[in-house]
Amino acid sequence: YDRLMIATGAQPIVPPIPGIDSSNVYTITKPEPVKELKERLPEIQKVVVIGGGFIGVEVAEQLRHQGKEVTLVEADTKIMGGPFDPEFSDRLAMAIEEAGVQVHLEERAEQFVTDGDRVTSVKTNKGEYTADVVIVAIGFRPNTKFLAGQIEMLGNGAIIADAYGQTAIPDVFAAGDCATVPHRLSGDIYLPLATMANKMGRLIGTNIAVENPEERVAFPGTLGSSAIKAGEYEAFSTGVTEKQANNLGLDFKTTTIETNNHSNYYTVQEKIMIKLIYDAKTYVLYGAQMFGKNETVLRGTGLTTAIHAGLTTKELGFVDYAYAPPFASTWEAINVAANTAK
Repeated sequence: YDRLMIATGAQPIVPPIPGIDSSNVYTITKPEPVKELKERLPEIQKVVVIGGGFIGVEVAEQLRHQGKEVTLVEADTKIMGGPFDPEFSDRLAMAIEEAGVQVHLEERAEQFVTDGDRVTSVKTNKGEYTADVVIVAIGFRPNTKFLAGQIEMLGNGAIIADAYGQTAIPDVFAAGDCATVPHRLSGDIYLPLATMANKMGRLIGTNIAVENPEERVAFPGTLGSSAIKAGEYEAFSTGVTEKQANNLGLDFKTTTIETNNHSNYYTVQEKIMIKLIYDAKTYVLYGAQMFGKNETVLRGTGLTTAIHAGLTTKELGFVDYAYAPPFASTWEAINVAANTAK
């Protein structure tokens, strides 16, 4: 080859739990098993979901909408502990519990009890739960074992690629769920999100074809912007969380408020919880999280843009967001949150 692109993706992590190879254990990452699961729904009543990340929470909620009894088992102290700080994880757990999902934290699946080739219950370190179906959603691992020892990788096997998508080997590019992505605040990280795979794929499509290196396009960096719907609620995260800011050694402060999404004379008024993480001296915004009902996630695009542009909370407090009673207050919720930063 003259130039090579590696885009081998990732595979779901399947832990070596006895019984996990049973016919009614699913990972929700490919269309075929999802189609099979949907076809079997009429005969399913009790579902156990292993893992409280994006897939686990979303699948648990959707199966509740189908009238199923759903138990979600999470080994950590919180669900959604990656993109959200604890106070937001708690709200998300509340949201799916309100929707009817039974959430069990700090529980680790230890055995799948089977009858023939089917799981009948899941044993954890704290209890046992009857199951017609088990869904395993505990994360991803890059599909890069075939490259071990041949290319620079992170400890989890993610190929390290720069802002141009190029690896440590000249003329070899990598992107998607098998590779790292540059983060504007955290450096090269493994972040298997569809948004990053699409952007890096488009960028490398240009860079792999041009002859002049000066014509190559650099990726400006991700902020890990994420959104999820849980029951009647929405949640959004962008930039770094408080715990990530601590791990990076940043000198920062935070502010967390609850404010209304509309003026008080508009009939449908609801609270939005907003948290900002910002530099303690310069007030430059580092991260933001939001939780609320309708229109919460769409507001997050303004916060992502602010972090990308390096705005301070003082500037953000006076950004001219549009106002009309059906959409916002005269002081938009983002303005209000930014003006509480001290």
